[in-house]
Amino acid sequence: MMKEGVLEAAPGMGGLLFKAATKKGQKLAVGDSIPKLEAGLRQVRFLPKQLREYATLVGAPDSEYMPLVAPHILAAPLHLHLLTQAECPLKAMGLIHLRNSVEVIKPIARHQPMDIHVTIGETTWVHKGLEVDVKTEVHVEGEIVWRESSVIFSRQSVAREIPRRDRNTEEVKWSEGSETWALASNLGRRYASVSGDWNPIHLYGWTAKLFGFSRPIIHGMWSFARCMSLFPVGACRLEVEFQRPIELPGKPILNTKIEEDGSTRFQLAREADGKSFLTGMHAPLEER
Repeated sequence: MMKEGVLEAAPGMGGLLFKAATKKGQKLAVGDSIPKLEAGLRQVRFLPKQLREYATLVGAPDSEYMPLVAPHILAAPLHLHLLTQAECPLKAMGLIHLRNSVEVIKPIARHQPMDIHVTIGETTWVHKGLEVDVKTEVHVEGEIVWRESSVIFSRQSVAREIPRRDRNTEEVKWSEGSETWALASNLGRRYASVSGDWNPIHLYGWTAKLFGFSRPIIHGMWSFARCMSLFPVGACRLEVEFQRPIELPGKPILNTKIEEDGSTRFQLAREADGKSFLTGMHAPLEER
């Protein structure tokens, strides 16, 4: 259920991005944690036009329910709100989105009001930095229907000596019949208009270059949501890991493989060399 820190309205993403750009991080020592912070919103819902445009942009199938990862859009202002609080010692700009796990316990009707609760505070020190788990829960009429773990990475120079994790070197034999997507140069701006995420790295070549990118890159959550358009809306478990950014314009290749347990693995790969932009998994669940 909802806990302390309930806001009267969602904070504006424009103001949050300005706070993120100007907020300075604090020096941390290996082993330091960050304080637990939480925030929530009650009875929030998508505007019909916003949800319709979002569903079209990510290619979601027609349904009486909202797309599988759509609640992330409404939770994102709470994520950034917590990360820009003075009590959070991390520099908010420059955080890297590593991976997401989502459990859709019950599909959510398209215009259903929702209670959203977000918590940060769980951290893991790794090679070159700190991983922070941003947890989101969505309740409808007092019942939890959707939950997410979104892991971000904060680079910390004091963590250089922490050993690297062993990488998964498993080679997957993807099914035949891959699909190539053609992503336009303005896709980042189109997604920003429905998600509210106007981070400059997604918008134009010149704004992306200010942050070290040669071209704009598409939002990781667009890529994840677009992959989820392969599946019907229903109870399921989802996982995604982001390996490298997709530059715009671009032509990533979608590969899939259905496992014996009924789950589906997926990959977005670079056309030139087959290296992964992201990999993930969809597993259907019985609705509770």
